[in-house]
Amino acid sequence: MVEVWNPEEFLRIPDPRSNIVQCGRPSMKVIPTEFKDLPLQRKKLEQWINVQLPPDKVVLQAALEMATAAHAGQERDGGGAYIIHPIRSALILIEELRMNNRKYIVTLLLHDLVEDTSTTLEQVRQRFGGRVAFLVDNLTRPRPEGETEEEKNLNKGRSLQSYFSADKEIRLLKCVDVLDNMRSWSALTPNQSSHQKFRRWMGEAEKYYFPLADKTNLALATELRQAVSSAFSLWGSAINK
Repeated sequence: MVEVWNPEEFLRIPDPRSNIVQCGRPSMKVIPTEFKDLPLQRKKLEQWINVQLPPDKVVLQAALEMATAAHAGQERDGGGAYIIHPIRSALILIEELRMNNRKYIVTLLLHDLVEDTSTTLEQVRQRFGGRVAFLVDNLTRPRPEGETEEEKNLNKGRSLQSYFSADKEIRLLKCVDVLDNMRSWSALTPNQSSHQKFRRWMGEAEKYYFPLADKTNLALATELRQAVSSAFSLWGSAINK
C-alpha cells in the first residue's frame, strides 16, 4: 500500500500567541513572478547596500561580487542563475526579519561557495575575516570524494541533525537558507524533474527543518510551513504517485 502524504498531518503552525516578532510581509502562498527575476532581486539588494555606511558598503559589495563570480555558470534546479538564491536569502534577512547584521548578510551571500564552487574557506577568511569564515564553515556540508547517493543522504541527515545543537545564529542562517529553497519548490515547472524529489524533501522538512525553525524563530517556522503547503498544493499528486 502506497503511503499518501497529507500536509494537514504535519504542517503544525506554532502558537500564534508567541511573542516572537513575525516576518514583515504576508506569507508567500503563491510565488510571484519577481521571485525568479534576478535583475530585480539584485537591484533590491544593491539599493539596500548603497545606503549603508561606507565601510559596510564596501564589504557587502565585495561579498556580492565574490559570490556572483564564484557561482557564474551555475544554475538552480528550477532553472536560472544560481546567484539568485544567496541574493534572495540575504533579502529574507533584510526585508522580512528586519535584520541588518553585516556579517550575517555577507555569510548568506557566501554560504554555498565552499560547498558548491572552487572557493576555499581560507579565501573567505582572508577576504572577510574569521567570524564570517566560521559561519560559512558551519553552513557547509562536507562532501567526501566519491560519495554515493545513499552516502549523500546519510551524510546530509547527520549534517542536518547537528544544527539542533548549533548556536542560535547558525540555526537562524540555516533556516533562512532553507526557506528560500522551500519557496523555490513552488517555482518549478512540470517539465523539470526536481519535483520528483518532493517526497524526500518533505520528509526532511518534517524531520529536520520544521523542528529546527520552531526552536529558532517563529516567523521562519511559519513561513517554512507556508512554503511547503504551497508546494504541496502544486505537486502533491506527484508525491502521492
